[in-house]
Amino acid sequence: MNLFGKKKKKKGKNTTETTKNSIIQLRETLNMLEKRENYLEKKIETELQHAKKNATKNRRSAIMALKRKKNYEQQISKASNTRFSIEKQISMLEGASMNFEIMKSMKQGAQAMQNIQNEMSIEQVEDVMDEIQESFQIAEEISEAISQPFGDEFDEEEFEEELQELEELGLDEQLTEINQEEVKLPNVPKTTLVSNNTQQEEEPEEESEDEELRKLAQSLEF
Repeated sequence: MNLFGKKKKKKGKNTTETTKNSIIQLRETLNMLEKRENYLEKKIETELQHAKKNATKNRRSAIMALKRKKNYEQQISKASNTRFSIEKQISMLEGASMNFEIMKSMKQGAQAMQNIQNEMSIEQVEDVMDEIQESFQIAEEISEAISQPFGDEFDEEEFEEELQELEELGLDEQLTEINQEEVKLPNVPKTTLVSNNTQQEEEPEEESEDEELRKLAQSLEF
């Protein structure tokens, strides 16, 4: 029970916000360490130049510059190690945050699926499918009723008889055409050919008739 009367924040939401804030803070720390390293590198370069300049003139000052340079290098090394650790931590937090969001989404999906299944049982699905099937059957019956022709149906036997008569009529016409073609054939001549011997025998008869006519004409002249 909340004694102060405030609403209790959801754990998931609080975890997400905390993770995001932690990543932001770690990135800010990284930025600060990078700036620190750049500053130390400049200091190292300055001390190195000082040591070179005083290597022969003031060896003690040059040695102190090298000591400071060494100290700066150690600080850079520590900062680099720290930065590496922070970068690794950020990477792990980002991976964990992504996994958390994935898990949360999957959990919400599972809950939504559970809610749907609670609202829908196998018996309800079967009832709906039966209603759909019944609607299809009714629609099919209506379609068949609409497609029925009006008036009396035709008698197929009558068509069969008419078709048989047409076939017989067609056969008769074909036979008639065949008979007409036979009648139109040319007649074979019945006259017998006269052989050459017969013609040779008849030629003397024609010559004898000419001779008689000639003689008759001569007798009439006298």
